[in-house]
Amino acid sequence: MEAIELAILLGVAVALAIAFFWFAYTYFYSTTKTIPRITPPELYYAGNGTLVIYVYNPGPNHAYVNAVFLNGEACNLTSGEEIPPYRTVEVRALCRAPPGLPQYSGKLVVNGYAFVFDASPD
Repeated sequence: MEAIELAILLGVAVALAIAFFWFAYTYFYSTTKTIPRITPPELYYAGNGTLVIYVYNPGPNHAYVNAVFLNGEACNLTSGEEIPPYRTVEVRALCRAPPGLPQYSGKLVVNGYAFVFDASPD
């Protein structure tokens, strides 16, 4: 083989190797991200000050609730801080909110992602 043929063959082999490793890197890196989602019909603010939110974790990793806010004020989490993969968990938080409002607006922070929601009174 001549030098030009070897250079072309080497270039093709390097290009295929780079393409394979880029595909493998992006495929496996995407499996490390866990972005949960709120189940909208399953969300309400009970009259006793408890906010109930159902959160689904599509996996593949555990998700952790960082904070819950209702009408701009932080709430105290009482249950559901950890969300296992492929599960729906009931997150409960004690929140102070003025009574008698037709709807409450809030924000749930899970794994650093903020989810805005509206909760109706029970």
